[in-house]
Amino acid sequence: MGKTVSSDTSASETSEGTILDGKSLQKLSFDELIEKLSAVRIVYIGETHTRMEDHRIQLRLLKALGDRLPNLCLGVEMIDTSYQPVLEAWIQPGDRDSRWFLEKTHWYANWRFPFDLYADIFLFARERQIPTYGLNLPFHIPAKIAIGGIDSLPASDAAFLPPVIDLKNERHKAYIRDIYEKHHSKAAPNRDNFEFFYMAQCAWEDTMAESISRHLGQHHTMIVLVGNGHIVHQFGVPDRAFTRTGLPFATVYLTTDEDRIEPDIADIIWKTPKAGDSRPLLRPHQESSQEKP
Repeated sequence: MGKTVSSDTSASETSEGTILDGKSLQKLSFDELIEKLSAVRIVYIGETHTRMEDHRIQLRLLKALGDRLPNLCLGVEMIDTSYQPVLEAWIQPGDRDSRWFLEKTHWYANWRFPFDLYADIFLFARERQIPTYGLNLPFHIPAKIAIGGIDSLPASDAAFLPPVIDLKNERHKAYIRDIYEKHHSKAAPNRDNFEFFYMAQCAWEDTMAESISRHLGQHHTMIVLVGNGHIVHQFGVPDRAFTRTGLPFATVYLTTDEDRIEPDIADIIWKTPKAGDSRPLLRPHQESSQEKP
């Protein structure tokens, strides 16, 4: 493990916490952060899925960058690529509301987290008519890969996979192995093959990278909302998207002031007080075959 950052690191204090440059660990004001993020084409904003404060920060950054940058778009892990027509309809004028959105995206059949964590983000995108793109694989596909590998997929599922899936990044593989070893003892039968587990993770990462590459060309900047585990050290989605686009990007890692983290985990580290605002999965009894980073 590299050098760690403790909660008493000197940094800029904002109403939402502490913003650090991920490499120098120097303090940043919110305005300095926006200046940095405005200079890149893809801004990855991580999250702990259940933490409301992370989603408040995501919305604040979306608003600030939306005010500053022309032709902004939004990419989201929470919705898969098959729902793109729904997302396109969502931002058009009309009387569609949150209930319509939940029904048409099959939110609770696909994403296991309460919609109120994300509601203000999607409502703001609708209000501003910000083009929004689902980045993910249909959620049943990684589970199938984790059990039987990519070759086990029927053609209808394999059609959603990107042309290239990178399985050769050893740092990424070591990171995913650590996650696997912490959770695989709880895995259901036929879910104990690490190579299949890793294959599922890479299919997941590369699908999102491919989706970013496919949609970014028509926009100046894309903001990507995704779990922290997909952006740490850039080897998940960011590097895979860069291989496809060659465009500059920045990663923003959202965490709490009690966590000790490696300084090079992201370009920006934003630490907020740990508060009791996390929301549990709505179906905690239902086991996930693929751990969500």
